[in-house]
Amino acid sequence: MSDVIKLNIKSKNLRAVIADSVDNNDGFTELPEVIEREKQEHAHKIELENEYKKGFEEGKIDATEHLKKIHSEDLLKQSQNFYSIISTFEEKLKIFENDFHSLVINVAEKIAAKIVEKEIEHKSTLEQILEKNLRKIIGANDIVIKLNPEDNSRIQKSSKEYLTSSGITKIRFEANENIQIGGCLIESEIGNLDARIETQINEIIKALENHFNSIEIE
Repeated sequence: MSDVIKLNIKSKNLRAVIADSVDNNDGFTELPEVIEREKQEHAHKIELENEYKKGFEEGKIDATEHLKKIHSEDLLKQSQNFYSIISTFEEKLKIFENDFHSLVINVAEKIAAKIVEKEIEHKSTLEQILEKNLRKIIGANDIVIKLNPEDNSRIQKSSKEYLTSSGITKIRFEANENIQIGGCLIESEIGNLDARIETQINEIIKALENHFNSIEIE
């Protein structure tokens, strides 16, 4: 029989030596202490492992929360930058639209003025304007037509036939240097008609402005 007995204990260092010359109980006097010490060491090891796992999980959670916070802050910052860019773009687009509308209106005003000036070169244009506007005040008893001095004498002669045929008898012509050539201002007791050149151009510009405003509303 072997002098060494290996016990079924987790520690690999635990051995009990039995001497032939020693009483059988003497070899086991320290066994309970060894077992207790092994239990304590094992319990301490488990405790350390648990603490390690706990610390690892807590660290993992803290790191995750920290990364989430950083990610959220970064995402928020990027979103703010994005909306800032969009807002700036919209403002610049609005300025561009306003500038474009103003440019179109200014160009249209110049074109309208040129068209009116060309029309004025045709002597019949002012007569047509007068005939058109006088139809609107048929029945008026006292009519005053104010014209540019250059148009005054000519119109009185050329419109005499029309005025006679239309039944308008009480009508007076007045020369007014404030009225541009090709335009006229008609006054009567039932209303006034403004056919001055600048008024016609302003009506064209007003129509353009209303058109652009209606587009913006849509």
